[in-house]
Amino acid sequence: NAWLFRWTFFYAPLWFIITAITVMMIILTRAVRREEKQVIEMQKQTRLRRPSFKREEEIRREQHLQNYIPQRELPVQLERSKQMFYQAVFYVGPFYITYVFA
Repeated sequence: NAWLFRWTFFYAPLWFIITAITVMMIILTRAVRREEKQVIEMQKQTRLRRPSFKREEEIRREQHLQNYIPQRELPVQLERSKQMFYQAVFYVGPFYITYVFA
């Protein structure tokens, strides 16, 4: 009977909570990533509408008319998403380390 009570009242709720926390962290990390991409896209659109940016492009084009190459977009660095992912791993990881080897 002790084995059944241990599983029913300790391990089952424990693993349910660990799984729930893992799922919540995945959802949260994906939401942060999605919002960060939206912010980057909005910044690009705002930058393109800015008169000073348009003027810089025109000056570059006039100076290097023959060798003009449009300014390339920088690769998107999702720094906050990375930080959020690592924070989630460091939060959920100890649960697994503690109870998998217990």
